[in-house]
Amino acid sequence: MNTSPCSVDMMKLNVFNRNYIDKELSTERGSAALIEKLRQHLLGKYGKKYQEEEKNLHDLFMKKVLLCYKDRINNLLDLLIPDMEYLWLTPNHSEVIGKIMLLKIPDSFILGFKQLLVILSSLSDSDMTQENLGLKLRKLCEDMKLPYAQFMRSLRVLLTGQKDGPGITEILIMLEKKRSIERISAVVENIDKVTLAEKNSS
Repeated sequence: MNTSPCSVDMMKLNVFNRNYIDKELSTERGSAALIEKLRQHLLGKYGKKYQEEEKNLHDLFMKKVLLCYKDRINNLLDLLIPDMEYLWLTPNHSEVIGKIMLLKIPDSFILGFKQLLVILSSLSDSDMTQENLGLKLRKLCEDMKLPYAQFMRSLRVLLTGQKDGPGITEILIMLEKKRSIERISAVVENIDKVTLAEKNSS
């Protein structure tokens, strides 16, 4: 199979970029420079929305994102694709509730979200691992007799505003405990109000 010179050059460029990111992350100075460049990209793309969210995007979080995804990206702009937007911006609660309502989820899912809040609140930061969270989510669904795939899909919409994207454990780990709880709480509180209003109007 022949590969065009352009494709080869792009492959070399991607390798060079990944090596550069890896090298920069190996030092504090390099990490700080990458974080600043990433912040500039985020400000350029999201503007005021990024500025409103910036309080949650401390340098340790930014470095964590870079370290977690450095082997999956070719440049910093790859971190601004739609699947990654949940890292930088909190989804609009009204839009999220609208999307969840369209999924026509049963009331048991709302109870599942509330129970997940209890579970997350009981975890320490060191407990927020892929294996532990995976076990907790499986047990939650088993105990409450929730269909796992459907519940995970609705939970992804709740946390990210999107039907597709990273796995739930990855999302929870990347958002960290505090932001995960805040997002779930905000939607659960408001969806209860919406559901009650619909029942009263019917």
